[in-house]
Amino acid sequence: MSSNSSSSSMQNQSVQQPLRNYEEPANQIHVELVNRAIWQKCHEHTNEMIVVPHGRELFPKLKYKVRGLNPSALYKCTIHFGRQSSRELHNYKGKWTETHKTLRDVPVKTNSVVIKEGTGSQLMEGLEGAERLKMYKNGDHRPNQILVSTKCQYIPVFQIFEICGNGVEKLCHEACFSETLFVVTSVYKNKAIKEIKVENNNRSSSSTSSPTSNFANPDFTPTYQPVFNWTPINIWDLPVPTLNDFQGTNWMGGQWEAGYYQDLNLGHH
Repeated sequence: MSSNSSSSSMQNQSVQQPLRNYEEPANQIHVELVNRAIWQKCHEHTNEMIVVPHGRELFPKLKYKVRGLNPSALYKCTIHFGRQSSRELHNYKGKWTETHKTLRDVPVKTNSVVIKEGTGSQLMEGLEGAERLKMYKNGDHRPNQILVSTKCQYIPVFQIFEICGNGVEKLCHEACFSETLFVVTSVYKNKAIKEIKVENNNRSSSSTSSPTSNFANPDFTPTYQPVFNWTPINIWDLPVPTLNDFQGTNWMGGQWEAGYYQDLNLGHH
C-alpha cells in the first residue's frame, strides 16, 4: 500500500472515512507524497492550516507523484477534503479536543477541485496544480478552491479518474495520507506549528524568485520605504514674499511657486 487511512483520537465512527489507498491486481498505479517529511513533522504536533475568506494556499503544499498510468489513456486528477470529526473542535493551551457541538452544517466531503487533466504520460511528468491548491471560508463560491469550515479537521483525498471514450469517468485510484491531517483555524493556536512553518517556508522562499512567495509566511509583515526624505523647518525662517515676487507669475503654478518649493528641497510637482 502506498499510504494509510487516517487514524485519530478525534475521529468518530459515524463520520464517513475516505477509502484506503488501494491497488487491484491489474492496477499498478502508485501515488507518492513527495514532501512526506515536512507533513509528518507538522502531524506530530497536530497540524493547523490558516484560512481566510478570499482563499489561502496550504503549507506544507501537497506534492504528489504518480506512477503506473497508461501513457496514452486520458485521466483527470482531483482533490477534495474528507471531514474527520463529527463535532466542533476546541483548542485549549495548544491542544485540540472535541466539544459537544455537532457539525450539522458541515458536509462530510468538501467540493472537489480538478488538479490536472491529460494523458497518463503528462500526469506522470508532474502535478503542479496540487501545489497551488487553495482553500477558503464563507463568502461566494470561488472556482478552483475548496470551501472549508474552521474548528474542523480534514484530510486531503487524491483521486484519479480515467476518462473513457463514451465520456464516462471511472475512478481508478484513490489515495490519502495520515500525515496530511490538519485542523482549520483562523489563527495559529500551536506555537510549535507556527515555528515549523515559518522556518520551512523561509527556506522555500529563499530558493525561489517568486515575488509572492513571502505571503504564505504566517509572520510576514510588509515593510514600506518613505517616498521623501524630509527635514522639519521653522516657517519663521522663510523669506516673506513681496508683490514683485508675484508679477508675471501664476500663484498656483508659476515661477515663484517652483522656486519656493525648490528652496524647501522638496521639488516641484
